[in-house]
Amino acid sequence: MPVREYVRDFLWLLPPSLDEMIPATHLVRFVAEFVDHLDLGEIGIDWTPADEGASSYDRRMLLACWLYGFMVRVRSTRKIETACAENVPFMWLTGMQIPDHSTLSRFYKMNRKCMRKLFKKTVHLAMEMGLVDFAVNAIDGSRIGSVTVDGQLGRKKIEELLLKVDEEIAAMERGIDQEEQGQRQGKLTKGLGQKKELRGRIETALAKLEELERKTEKPAEEQGKEKENKKPKVSVADPEAAMMKARHGNALGYNAQAAVDGKARIIVGAEVCDSASDNGQLVPMLEETKENTGRLAEKTVTDGGYHSGDNLEKVATLPTEVVMPDPQEKRKSGNPNEWRYHKDNFVYDSETDSFCCPEGKKVTFSYVTRRKDEGGEEVRVYRGRQCSGCPAWGEGGCTKDKKGRTIEINGHEGLIRAHRQKMHTEEARALMKQRMGIVEVVFAIIREHMGVSRFLLRGLENVKAEWRLACAAYNLRRIWKEIWIKQGKAKQGLRQRAA
Repeated sequence: MPVREYVRDFLWLLPPSLDEMIPATHLVRFVAEFVDHLDLGEIGIDWTPADEGASSYDRRMLLACWLYGFMVRVRSTRKIETACAENVPFMWLTGMQIPDHSTLSRFYKMNRKCMRKLFKKTVHLAMEMGLVDFAVNAIDGSRIGSVTVDGQLGRKKIEELLLKVDEEIAAMERGIDQEEQGQRQGKLTKGLGQKKELRGRIETALAKLEELERKTEKPAEEQGKEKENKKPKVSVADPEAAMMKARHGNALGYNAQAAVDGKARIIVGAEVCDSASDNGQLVPMLEETKENTGRLAEKTVTDGGYHSGDNLEKVATLPTEVVMPDPQEKRKSGNPNEWRYHKDNFVYDSETDSFCCPEGKKVTFSYVTRRKDEGGEEVRVYRGRQCSGCPAWGEGGCTKDKKGRTIEINGHEGLIRAHRQKMHTEEARALMKQRMGIVEVVFAIIREHMGVSRFLLRGLENVKAEWRLACAAYNLRRIWKEIWIKQGKAKQGLRQRAA
């Protein structure tokens, strides 16, 4: 077959416009329309022009660059700057202007606190479009790595680093005093500023380390027994990042939370915490969702990481039915012989305040204690006095403790058992099957399609802003696909379609 001829130095009689190169349904047009309809003063986005120097860029254009960049995996200031000079959609979006990376960085830094309101605007837009029905919401967390690749250091290493930096700062200050005005002094001053910034991060790391040491402080008789590698450690580069188990092993990072509505997979709640555990995030995520939408869904589905008696008690009075599996059920399916001697199979006798085990032995009340975890929940401990010689003792599957079997009962035991029974219903099983298709898909799109596999900012508050911007960009992608593409209504304005 013939080969098509082409020339690179083709001359146009009339040069084409960028507008002709962007299809009517293109994502960048949707972003531009969304930003043009925003009340930036209501959101709080500010970009005060300087009194001197060149004219400032329009704040709508800068915001649109960031939103569209997050949608198409262009998330750094330098990559956005390059895209504005080379990428046709970016060139159309900016009107052929090329904001430099410093301008983009200053705008983003100045308006990070506004990302929550920006995200909330996308939620409200989705609600106006009928893409949120509040039938089922799914909540989950995903551990996302920090930008730093540095490891964590203990107190000794951090104090040595602080002493070294202090010596370098003192030497540089002496050098500046001795130098006359000139080029070298400028370099010394810049280097001194960087060293002082490093010193500030080291001091923040020490403060974080002291906080961790107070939380993990042991009684005097246990002090000195702890190994060096078990003592608290922090990262100097990002002191607020925590060591978490991620997809590719342990890494420094944060726990990004999302609440997703089941109708069109719109994120209705977004938050970030510095704890690897999801357990303490259920109620805050429900509160965040209600703050953004004004109500809660009829059903809320989570995975087993959120399950606890304390959470069941807190959500019992909320206007949503929470469905979450009990991690103990995995033990039942994986070790049916051991489950026979789970405390759920011990029968309680209120008159004698004791339990009867599956082998007919009595387990009586022994003492009251508190758990060693962060909550310090009070529990009643019951101990078997007749375990010696029982066929279930030792390798029999019940206990290997020579003192006998112990059972810990807290104030939420009734709630836990009732919820465990509810999880055996067909409705609960069906909801759990829906969960992965609602929330897991969202995290996959954000990671793989939008490229948010690692946070680019440091510090918890900055990471929260980055995550909310990513969630806002994701929501706009969903609205664009559901309204502009599937319904073929790109030529109508956002407000007309919402009406």
